[in-house]
Amino acid sequence: MQDFTELQDLCEKHKQIVNIIQSLQEAANSQNKTEITILVTAGIKTKIDLDTSKETDKQTLYSLLNGYRQVERELSQKVNNFFNHN
Repeated sequence: MQDFTELQDLCEKHKQIVNIIQSLQEAANSQNKTEITILVTAGIKTKIDLDTSKETDKQTLYSLLNGYRQVERELSQKVNNFFNHN
């Protein structure tokens, strides 16, 4: 049962990260000023205002996107490992 709960937690985290990635990709494709709100640990909300017409904001957005993609790959690997070991 604990294994199933662990798998469930991993899948939920993966789903949340994928949703964030999709939002960041939409923002990256937007030509308008974009507001991104990300809920992080302990319920603290972090708001990031980005204007994709500004190069520094684009770079910030791409850095966030790359970071979340890395987290998504790591979570996917954990899920795969779970199935390979059980």
